[in-house]
Amino acid sequence: MLASMATVGGELLSTGRAAKLLGSSRQQVVNLCERGDLPFVRVGAHRKVRREHVEALLRPRQPLTRDQLKSLWLHQAVAGGLVCSRRRSVGQFLGPSSVGAGSGRREA
Repeated sequence: MLASMATVGGELLSTGRAAKLLGSSRQQVVNLCERGDLPFVRVGAHRKVRREHVEALLRPRQPLTRDQLKSLWLHQAVAGGLVCSRRRSVGQFLGPSSVGAGSGRREA
């Protein structure tokens, strides 16, 4: 039955094989499937993806617009700032009484 499905709709790959083609982990492929970013079918308890859908993920996408690049840069800068100055940024969100207390909880 699997052979007939593969010839009708394209080659069906396991999540492990798709991961090898994408250069990622099997769990990342499962996550793509569950998020709806990679269409799949179930064959028994297993997810199968079409080779053409996996290869589509490898193709370059349309280039980002100037505004999209600007927004991406801004998000990266803000995230980088949060990572570099964790104590200060946590204090901004939680308030000064919770930073350095060690409990990780905010006092009311």
